Amino acid sequence: IYSLLSNNEIQNLTDLRGKKIGVGVVLSTNSYHLGFQMLSDLGINLFSDTAQLVFYGNEYHDQVRDVLSGKIDIGMSASSWLYVNRPNDLPSLRILEPKHITFENEQFPFLTTTELAPQSGIYVSPTAPLEVKEAV
Repeated sequence: IYSLLSNNEIQNLTDLRGKKIGVGVVLSTNSYHLGFQMLSDLGINLFSDTAQLVFYGNEYHDQVRDVLSGKIDIGMSASSWLYVNRPNDLPSLRILEPKHITFENEQFPFLTTTELAPQSGIYVSPTAPLEVKEAV
């Protein structure tokens, strides 16, 4: 969850009430569900406590552009996406309540607001042998 660094009105997650928030794919763990749950835990409802909720789908470049231009106040996407796809914009962005996360004794290389979660599930073909399905 990130904002424009120069926007001093937004320092913490609790500052999101009444703001315009851009989210990614509604089915996405990282660009919607983790942030939704984290804000819900703080008593912030994305639908009733925000000025506007903008759905960007997979258009994360547009979301970043709109945060940088002030069209929206907050963006929600996987922090790893920001670091990989928009590294030149990072100095202008604030990761809200940033965390350094360690997983299995390895430091996650990016700051993040939420805990880590898989971006995709694990799937097995319905035609795979039963032993493979059970192993998966």
